[in-house]
This record gives sequence, C-alpha cells and structure tokens, in this order.
Amino acid sequence: MISIQRPLAPEQTLDGDPVLLRLLLTKTRVWVALLCLCALVPVSSIQAQDDGLDSTAIVATVGEQQITMHDLLGAERRLRRFQQDQSDRELLQPFIDRELLLLEARKANLDTAATVQETLDRIRRRQLAEKVHREVTHTVSVTDAEIRQHFVDNGLDQKREVRASHILVDRPEDLKAIMHRLDAGEAFADLSRELSLDAPTAAKGGDLGFWQEEDARKSAFVQRFIGVEVGKLAV
Repeated sequence: MISIQRPLAPEQTLDGDPVLLRLLLTKTRVWVALLCLCALVPVSSIQAQDDGLDSTAIVATVGEQQITMHDLLGAERRLRRFQQDQSDRELLQPFIDRELLLLEARKANLDTAATVQETLDRIRRRQLAEKVHREVTHTVSVTDAEIRQHFVDNGLDQKREVRASHILVDRPEDLKAIMHRLDAGEAFADLSRELSLDAPTAAKGGDLGFWQEEDARKSAFVQRFIGVEVGKLAV
C-alpha cells in the first residue's frame, strides 16, 4: 500500500577594527575621568507614568551632543521587561558612554576612515534592501495559480518530484484490515510503523523519500503510484 504526499517546500554591529577599538577604549578612560564636565540635568523618576513629561527636555550634554528625555524614555521602555529597578542615571549612562566614544572617534578622524565608510555603506544598503523587502511582502500577494504558471513559463516544471510512503504486508486479509483502519481515520504513518514488514521505512512512517518522476518511471515498483493523486492510496 502506497500513500502519495506533497513535496516539502524550501542588531547591527559595525565590523570593528580591533586596533581602532583599543584606541577608543583607551581614550575613553580619560573621558570617563572627566565625566564631571558633562552637564547632567536632574531627572525625576520615569519608572511609573511618563505622561506630561517634556520629551524635548535635555537631560545630559556630552561635548556638543545633547541627550533628551525622549532618548531616556525610549531606553526605559526597552528595558522595562527585563529590569524594573533601573535608575535614571543607569538608563542615561549608556547614552553618555556612546557619545563619548563617538566624540573621541570624530576627534581622531576615525569617522572618515575608508573601512568605517565601507561598513556604513554596507549597513545602509542592507537596511534599504530589508525595508523594500518588508514593503513588497506586505503589498504583493501571489496566488498558487500564478506560482504554477511561473513554473510552466520558465520550464521549471519539467522535473517533477513525487514523494511516497508505503506499508508492506504479505497477506490480503492484512491489507483489508489496514484499509478499514485508514477509513476510520488512523494515520498512515502510524500504521506503517506498527504493521509494515519493511523495517527501515517503517521506522520513518513508511517514508520512501523523493523520486524524480523521470527516474521513477524506470522502476517497476514506483510505476505503480506514478500518476496517483496527492493524498490518495494505491494498492
């Protein structure tokens, strides 16, 4: 007994230069020592309700770069699921660290280095491709009929594959009993594991794998189920 089945279908990081990274980290230690020069503005707790807060309020200044309440609130929302007890200063520290690194990189003209520009260009291209992909997948709908027609138009349907499973028995009465149990709704794979005399395939639920139709026609055994409808049985 043979069952025909459908074929199975098929944060961003800069690529940093270790030498440049060591340079930034080394110089950052100096900036951390001078952190008191950064203008820190007291911030009221934002762990509860942030309605009514001025999102444009400046909470810290690093060099000429300003960090706003909007930045701080965004960080708080992202961490809320994991760390409920983050203080305002703990939320603010990563922004300050990042700006210190960027400030030091600009002073060392690292932002104009060819490797940095190549990396940024690669990130921009990837982001653009991902954005286009998201927009296309949300707006374009392809039907099964269109997919089939594409295969026909491009000659991709010439090598059709079929996949079959079987239950090997040696007595007609066993075959009748199996047909009765299948009609009652039992799974073909379960019955193959239980009853098939072909032990290797029985362990896989009777799965015989994929056959290219062209090659399958050369096998007398496989010819018995070539042309059988998907989901139907052949005896």
